[in-house]
Amino acid sequence: MYQRVKALNPEVLICWAPSVYPWSYDEYLQDWPAWLREGYADLVIPQCYRYRQREYQEAIDELNPNDLQIRQTFMRLIYPGVLMNVGDYRIGWSFLENCLRYNRANHFSGEVFFFYEGLRKNNNELARKLLETVYREKALIPWKKMR
Repeated sequence: MYQRVKALNPEVLICWAPSVYPWSYDEYLQDWPAWLREGYADLVIPQCYRYRQREYQEAIDELNPNDLQIRQTFMRLIYPGVLMNVGDYRIGWSFLENCLRYNRANHFSGEVFFFYEGLRKNNNELARKLLETVYREKALIPWKKMR
């Protein structure tokens, strides 16, 4: 599928949002480290959706190249998914800031929010705080796949 899509339009990014490995493999046969190794992903966004800081950090700690059996260079293609807003839940600022700072401390240059609507609630509260702090500098997105 990857080659077919790229043949039609090489500018299209193939992005996957699997569960955290190895749970993703054990429960859904989502072997996304292999997708990276074999060149079937431009970006991978593991669903590190957690409600507590400690559990979030544990999920991030599992995203290391040795455990995933991938080269260090592939790490720039991984952007952790952060649970921002679902149902009545909306992440608090302190937790969100700590998640993003933990991501940067672990060399992730960005993340993806599920659901982004949480940025706009309470008169754009989280969006404004992000722009004032963690997102003062733009994240660089790796548009070219690394082999």
